[in-house]
Parts: sequence; C-alpha cells; structure tokens
Amino acid sequence: YQAWLDQVVQGHNRRNAKQITIDKAALQPLPMAKATDFTELVARVSSSSTIDVRRVTYTVPSKLCGEMLRIHLYHDRLECYLGNQRITVLERIYPHGKTKRARSINYRHVIRSLVRKPQAFRYSRIRDELLPNNQYRDIWQYINANIMGKSACKLMVGILYLAAQYDCEETLADYVLKLIAAERPLYLPDL
Repeated sequence: YQAWLDQVVQGHNRRNAKQITIDKAALQPLPMAKATDFTELVARVSSSSTIDVRRVTYTVPSKLCGEMLRIHLYHDRLECYLGNQRITVLERIYPHGKTKRARSINYRHVIRSLVRKPQAFRYSRIRDELLPNNQYRDIWQYINANIMGKSACKLMVGILYLAAQYDCEETLADYVLKLIAAERPLYLPDL
C-alpha cells in the first residue's frame, strides 16, 4: 500500500512541478514557536476531588480541593495547571451520545482523604469506579457481606491505601483473594 501511495504522490508532484517551484519561492520560514493545539478551560476542584470537563467527571489529587485549575484540553489528554505549575496529566475520555456523561476515576487521587473518613467509601456515588478492577470488586463484595459496620469500609479503604502507597495493586489483590479462599481472617496489619 505504501509503495502504491508513494507512486501516486510522485505522479502528482511530477505533473505539478512547475507550480510547486513557483510556490516554494514565495514560502516563508516556519515560525519557531509551536501553534496552540489545545483549548484552555478553567475548572474548580470540588470537595470530592473532582472536576467536570465537557460532560466528563475526572478525579484529581485531593490536595487540590477548592482550587481553580487551568486546563489545557488536547484531543487525547488534559494537562492541569495550578498557576504556572503543571499538577497532573489525565487521559481524555469522551462520553457516548449527546446527552450522556462519563467518568474517569482514579482511586489514587482520593485515597488519602478516604483514609481520614473511610465510611465515605460506602456512600460514595463513585464507589464502584474507585475499585481498580474486578478483583477489588470481589474483595469489596466479600468484605461488605462478612464484616459488620464501619470496619468493612475501614478495611477496604486500608487495602486500597496499601495498594496505592506501595504500588502493589495486583499482588495485594491476589494475596487478599487467597486469604479469602482459605477462609482466613483479614487484618490490615497482616497485609
């Protein structure tokens, strides 16, 4: 395909060689500065550590709650700035349909605030999206069904905190699921 495409382009260039040389003489050098290829937006970080951009809710680090972020919106990412400092880069998500909304939730952004108030995990509107994968959903179902009261949320948030803190998401999930399968008790200090 590439060879055929090269052949078509060469034929086009041969036919138009005279016009191309005339145009080249009138061309100026390209500018040194890059053209703006993003849209600049401003968003306030909510108390739940989220921002809304073009019908999509994104989580950002919880230390930014209440701040106004300047966002450079590219086709594939969002670059978030606080003042002149780039704080975070998020993958851009597009909602499906004209009236639908979408979410891009990263539990690592909000886990520190959840550690202080673990019960908020149970009632969070984004709880299911805070769980990084199906293994953690299985762990939550087990914990929620078998551990009573506030202890269930405290344990689940503690597991998520360990996964984020030590960057061991998959290993920790495998270990906890093995403990569950062996019907052994789950204690945070033992993990």
